[in-house]
Amino acid sequence: MAFFGHFIVGLSIIIPLYFFNREKFDHKVAAIFIISNWIGPDSAQAYFFLKWDFQTFEWDFHYLLPFAIWGVLLAFFFSYVSRFSVVRSEKFIRIQDDLKKTLNWKNAYFLVLSGGILHTITDTLTRSNFKIKFFDTFFEPTLFDVQSWGTDLGIQGKQVQLIAYLIMIILTFLLLFIFHQKPRDVLIYFISLILIILIGGLAIGDGFLGGEYDIGTVFFSILFIFTSFMLLMYVFNDVHKQSTEVTTEKQNEEPIHRVKKLYVVSGIVLLVTGLVLALGVLSFLKTDFIIDALNFDEIVYTILGITLICIGSLGMFSGVGLMLKLDIARYVTMVLFSFLLIFVFPLAIVFYLAQNDVKVLFVKEEKKKIRKKDV
Repeated sequence: MAFFGHFIVGLSIIIPLYFFNREKFDHKVAAIFIISNWIGPDSAQAYFFLKWDFQTFEWDFHYLLPFAIWGVLLAFFFSYVSRFSVVRSEKFIRIQDDLKKTLNWKNAYFLVLSGGILHTITDTLTRSNFKIKFFDTFFEPTLFDVQSWGTDLGIQGKQVQLIAYLIMIILTFLLLFIFHQKPRDVLIYFISLILIILIGGLAIGDGFLGGEYDIGTVFFSILFIFTSFMLLMYVFNDVHKQSTEVTTEKQNEEPIHRVKKLYVVSGIVLLVTGLVLALGVLSFLKTDFIIDALNFDEIVYTILGITLICIGSLGMFSGVGLMLKLDIARYVTMVLFSFLLIFVFPLAIVFYLAQNDVKVLFVKEEKKKIRKKDV
């Protein structure tokens, strides 16, 4: 299956839009679409314990239909992330709080679905068994299965292909006319062609289609091209028309509430890094269940254990530092949690610590310390 390839697929779609549709182009929409296409359904695999099995009724969120549910959570995350930009700083780059979300939840969800659909077909084309992962054990046809849809039905005669050819002549000339009409008329043209293919292929037979795989092609076109691109372009167009402002309540939030939220974040940091520290100790001690789960060489457990102990310890100190409002702890936490990209949602802490109303808490604390030194 693809890894970097998902990035290439996303960029291959976005770069032409960037060059030739600049008036509606939005860098946040583009970035979130590419991220959704890359990590998309794979993000659910990091939470392997959510693969439920209710008496053979299995939900694997890496499959496209269950991913539509997983995408609900991702949409909340990406909607929040659209509040931020990454800009140049004097030393390197920094996360900038733009004080407004570019994407509402609906638009974020459409981007997640669009990227997830393309992720699925990319995996299919690069998977050895050519399986299309719609729903585990219920609906997961291969490319070869799709090719056979509609074969051996209806009248099996080459003479009926002449009818299809005549229809295509009419439809071809209509192309020069239809795009002068309203969008509704274009959709009617599109849907009519789909119905002709489906009814003709299923009722008259694949001879009507010239023995080609047109029914499977229609299926692929509607889902993996039309739906995915319509969702993407809808978001570009909608974001171009309007922008979702951050609510006044959040902008004017009382400092006491911001401090409470910071303590909650500190607690989460301590919990997560505490688990990392514990995992490092268990790896260093070569605990049986760690060995059974990872199956590494013996020296790897020692190196892994020491690495995780160092990271976990650093994270614990940064968690305490957040409570004390030490700015260095904010930076350390942001760096450490950036490594949790595969889990997606922990990145919310990285962006939260970049909010202007959160950063000001650390700035005030630093100023207090400077004043004390001056006194």
